[in-house]
Amino acid sequence: MAQNEDKKTKNIYDFTIAGAVDELTGRLISGDLDMAALPTNLIATLNSKTDGEIQILGVNTLGVLYIIENGSTINSLADLEGKTILASGKGSTAEHILNYILVENEVTVEMVWASEHSEAATQLLNGNYTIAMLPEPFVTTVTSKDQNFKVAINLSEEWGKLDVGELMMGGIAVRKTFVQEHEQAVKNFVKEYQSSVNYVNKNLKAAADLIEKYDIAKASVAEAALPRCNIVWKHGTSYKEPLTNFLGVLYAAKPMSVGGKLPTADFYLNY
Repeated sequence: MAQNEDKKTKNIYDFTIAGAVDELTGRLISGDLDMAALPTNLIATLNSKTDGEIQILGVNTLGVLYIIENGSTINSLADLEGKTILASGKGSTAEHILNYILVENEVTVEMVWASEHSEAATQLLNGNYTIAMLPEPFVTTVTSKDQNFKVAINLSEEWGKLDVGELMMGGIAVRKTFVQEHEQAVKNFVKEYQSSVNYVNKNLKAAADLIEKYDIAKASVAEAALPRCNIVWKHGTSYKEPLTNFLGVLYAAKPMSVGGKLPTADFYLNY
């Protein structure tokens, strides 16, 4: 974003930052947006709903989900039995990941869903709930403001124990028509996005300052959260097999979590 402002990118970008994915999906389908960073299962669902018009360009986020608690009673998944868990992202990859982990471990909980991650964080800090599932950087937002909250369970680790492949939570969705009409711009984006990811992972403080500049999160929170955000850029041939496996696990557990059917090969762009 900063390089775009400084006119140092090959493409000219017009960015939209949204607090919830439903602010973006309609605009992507209508053509008001050309690309969007979305949960991978939602991209698969949109692919199904649009008869293949929405495709995936690559994966940008691995596991970022954590169970946090105000207290020290939660030390394992079994300790969640019968508990009420606040979360956000209903219908997204986050919900289906948690459900899969809980079912496989035979744990039953009561879920309460907030509309946005920021709302869930606020409810925790107001004392309305003591246990929540949140992604970074909202985990750090809460734990930095109230040190009674701690990370109790790393859901990426719990997923890994199930031996069902890698968590691939977020990706870049793109309209098929845009790719066909602006292929060079897509190729430029792939390279520029890779440079951006590399910069963030190698320059945490500078990246955190930019995150605050664009009113995404405070720099202090961002710098602490970035190492647990698992920001990547898997594209070309590197992401198709692991993402196919991940979507397959979600489909087997709940077909509608990926739109009722698994995407075909042309869903996965190779750039």
